[in-house]
Amino acid sequence: MNHLNLDIKRGLKAFTKCNIYENGILFYIALPKTEFNLPAGQYTYEGDASFLPKPVDFSHLIIYPKRQKNIKVLPFNKIEFGNNPNKCSVWVESGRILWDIDFYKKLKLRLFKYFILLHEKGHFFYFNEEFCDQYAKNKLLEAGYNPSQIWAISKAILTGEARPESLKLHLI
Repeated sequence: MNHLNLDIKRGLKAFTKCNIYENGILFYIALPKTEFNLPAGQYTYEGDASFLPKPVDFSHLIIYPKRQKNIKVLPFNKIEFGNNPNKCSVWVESGRILWDIDFYKKLKLRLFKYFILLHEKGHFFYFNEEFCDQYAKNKLLEAGYNPSQIWAISKAILTGEARPESLKLHLI
């Protein structure tokens, strides 16, 4: 296994099939000749890949819907864990977050947690759940995640299959 520590998002090109892991959990699969990004983080991988001069540009996929709200965006200043039938909720007046403890424990990859937190942050700008999802997807693209990962993660969370193994079919 090769180790990769990234301080910033980076673009890579796979020369062979590359299995990339985060904390021992499959994070991304890149087929030969695939150009892809990795966000800042620590990874291990199998296969042969090299860095590109710059990250892969997915900016053409980033389209923010027009804001529906015009309120001050507060930091998430109080994150709590408890029973929450909505999985995760934000109170935009205070910046309070309530994660359902059982749901949170199932989320092994930070990508799952980031998607949900970014979706909740979208509620500072939007009433519509679809727009909050789009906001989260755009922020993940900007951070260096790949479109196939984001599609898979949003589908997995919406269907209740938020486990790393649910991504394996979608990342190739």
